[in-house]
Amino acid sequence: MAKIEIYCDECRQDLLVNKSVINKNNRFTVLGGIWIDGNVREDFKSNISNLRKKYHIYGEIKWKKVSNNKLEFYKEIIKIFFEFTNISFRAVVIDSEVFDIYKYHNNSGELGFYKCYYQLLKEWIFRDNEYNIFLDYRKDKSRRRVNDLKKCINNYLNNDAVKNIQFINSKESILLQLEDVIMGCIGYKYNYGYKGKSKAKNTIIEEIEKYFIIKETSSSKKKFNIFKINLRKSDNKNV
Repeated sequence: MAKIEIYCDECRQDLLVNKSVINKNNRFTVLGGIWIDGNVREDFKSNISNLRKKYHIYGEIKWKKVSNNKLEFYKEIIKIFFEFTNISFRAVVIDSEVFDIYKYHNNSGELGFYKCYYQLLKEWIFRDNEYNIFLDYRKDKSRRRVNDLKKCINNYLNNDAVKNIQFINSKESILLQLEDVIMGCIGYKYNYGYKGKSKAKNTIIEEIEKYFIIKETSSSKKKFNIFKINLRKSDNKNV
């Protein structure tokens, strides 16, 4: 039995409840998660620590900090992720223009938000493993919602594979920070294509696409997986 840790966050989530800010380059919300076997976590973190020392970068790693003067550092982070075993990334991409909280989510943005997390998590959680899930701290966090999320995933599996879901501060978690970089890259590609104004961010997109093209993937892609929800057809009754 593997003991898996999952580190999750979201970007452009305001689009889900505030359609007034949606435009052609600000349309897609992304929820993402890093799955890592607990047995290799410290080894992976050691690799990132050595990389920080190499480039003398010790602050929080974030997508918004990708810049020309830190470009080689971020390129090597991506390389470490793709070449390291027992660590994977999955994202759910949501077209916010068709996200309807009135129709599917009882007029509750929070309920709709956690339904999207359910879609992110359930396909990559299996009965034979144990899971601890860590979400980046949110100002509007709801303990009841995460408890409901845990219950719904375990009901889907018909066991108690998910042991815990809790909020943590991304400043204290290198894995949440790495997740932010990869998730931010996906959001940037979906919202700008290859026409984003940041040369450095476009370079990181190119770095990821040496391994996988940033587009919806088949469920068989276990290292790097992107699922674009069809909200017009998805069944939202499970959460």
